[in-house]
Amino acid sequence: AREVSPTITLVNRRQWVKFENAPQLYFVNYLGSINYNSRFGLGVYQQKVGLLKNFGGVINYAYNIPVGLESNLTFGLNTYIYNSTFDFGNIITVEAEPLLLNQKANSLVGLKPGLNLGTEMFDFGVSVNNLVLYNITTSEMVKDNQENSYMGYLMYTGYVNSYRGILEDAKFSGLFSVEKNKDATALAANLLLDIPNKAWVNTGYN
Repeated sequence: AREVSPTITLVNRRQWVKFENAPQLYFVNYLGSINYNSRFGLGVYQQKVGLLKNFGGVINYAYNIPVGLESNLTFGLNTYIYNSTFDFGNIITVEAEPLLLNQKANSLVGLKPGLNLGTEMFDFGVSVNNLVLYNITTSEMVKDNQENSYMGYLMYTGYVNSYRGILEDAKFSGLFSVEKNKDATALAANLLLDIPNKAWVNTGYN
């Protein structure tokens, strides 16, 4: 929301680094515009969690509809396709495990739609994580979709107009979100200070 410039993002995330086979993520993404009312994103990623490896791509599309002088309604769709397999080179067993060794790689496609209502200072949004998850390898829908969840969020964006110097033309955004899946509810808060052409600072809590 409220982003207009082309953006290239590079991410390397490492969790629980003191533990063996800890989660690792590599991600590169380009965000651009088709026209004034629509934007798109293209990305590729590789993720490893324990013995599980994923490699895939992500396509995002968002279309914005003005609904007044200071309001707009945005529809978004996140589509991703990835290949999921075991890292057999790191599996250590005392004796043969036929069920494990017979596991084949799975290719899956997921859809994540979202809706955002933006006003002059506020954004209200909802999204569905993995509304659809289709297994290309088996040609069927994934019935036990553990990653399915529902999210709602509220974001406030303000501008720092009373300062000169380093904070001139800076803007700040505060975001609060609630995500509900089958087993739990997650709360998150995020604060971003963006100083154009100089720096940005971001902090959050989940």
